[in-house]
Amino acid sequence: MSQSQQTARPIGRLQAQRDPLADCDDDQVLRCDDPTTGWRWFYEVRGDGRVERYHEYHGYGREIVPREHASETARLERVESVAVSRVHLAVARGDV
Repeated sequence: MSQSQQTARPIGRLQAQRDPLADCDDDQVLRCDDPTTGWRWFYEVRGDGRVERYHEYHGYGREIVPREHASETARLERVESVAVSRVHLAVARGDV
């Protein structure tokens, strides 16, 4: 197959369509790890529905992001995401 005939492949395929933030209880955050880059970050859903991201690259500083951005990033095939206690975020930020 020539290069012009190759079909386009997505970069970082998405896992099954679901909202990983919906898996978090009120006392949990979504922890994401990218083994390729070594980065870790967290997403937190606030009581008012706002989604905040805390990324290792930015010293775990708070950043408001669209829920869709958080869900799509957490669903990337290469990203490992899991709901964990908020204590994990507090430890990462040095609050504990």
